[in-house]
Amino acid sequence: MTIAYTICCNNFLGHSKTMLQSLERHHPEIKTFVFLVDVLNETIDYDFLAPAEVVVIDEHIVPDFMELVHRYNVVELNTAVRPFIVQYLNNLHPDANKLYYIDPDMYVYNRLDVLDELLEKDDIIITPHFLEPIPIDGYSPFENLALNYGTYNLGFLAMNPTTANTKIFLSWWGERTKRFSHIDVGSGYFTDQIWFNLVPIFFNNVHSLIHPGYNMAAWNLYERSIKSYEDDGKVMLNSGDPLIIYHFSSWNFVSPKEMSTVYNRFNFETRPDMVKLYADYYQELLKNKVEFFSKIPCALPYNRKIVKRSRMQKMLLPGIDLMRKVWQKI
Repeated sequence: MTIAYTICCNNFLGHSKTMLQSLERHHPEIKTFVFLVDVLNETIDYDFLAPAEVVVIDEHIVPDFMELVHRYNVVELNTAVRPFIVQYLNNLHPDANKLYYIDPDMYVYNRLDVLDELLEKDDIIITPHFLEPIPIDGYSPFENLALNYGTYNLGFLAMNPTTANTKIFLSWWGERTKRFSHIDVGSGYFTDQIWFNLVPIFFNNVHSLIHPGYNMAAWNLYERSIKSYEDDGKVMLNSGDPLIIYHFSSWNFVSPKEMSTVYNRFNFETRPDMVKLYADYYQELLKNKVEFFSKIPCALPYNRKIVKRSRMQKMLLPGIDLMRKVWQKI
């Protein structure tokens, strides 16, 4: 049995529906879940997500959940709960030996057969942000993205949750996300993702997936490009590999003609091969009521602070504020 799940607040349900539809198109046999880090909203018909099952996260799934709600901001909270959801699903479906986490802002373009083969012998499958060195040319992203935020991107993650090795890993991961899922790059913390730098060292049967078709995104476009769009909806890369999963991270449907709100290495003029991919995805989001869902704020009383400052940053902040005031008077 194979399970796939995603995590979001109500405002990202349009993205989640779009991602799940793309997955179900290639794998109708996979049982799917949406874990809601939010409160049920009376304006939403959650049957819209069917056949995916919507599960509201609470203390039965994540111990001390409300304590995390008050301590973490919304991004930190959505990532901190991830290992506990895997444990919950493993208890709910102990016969499921293949489990995929897929971010709601991803889209599946082909079958995941490579993962099925790998999980016959590997327990954990992760994808690096990059596969090749990045030119030093002043554009972003550069390799420090991986050095600050993690070598591996956790928009996608696959594992066999039934093995003893994976269970030990989940316990280790959960202990850390419960206490250290802050975004505080200066102190070496970045949600649940940064810990995966250590996973291939600490645990057995960890596979780093070197496949350009998995987790293609704005940060690795310098090494990947689209060769053709096929009539059956499949997308082929210049490497000869099929595109499997694209990560639309750092793109906002409100400004669809801007490829990334974060990175400046490419745009749609310099990368015409990407225009159709984004345009088609935008239309799918509109069909799935992204405009309606995006206006619904998260109802949980999460911490509104975007970044937790490190101890050193806190020590330096008064001096920086003083310098700023002095500079403004000059």
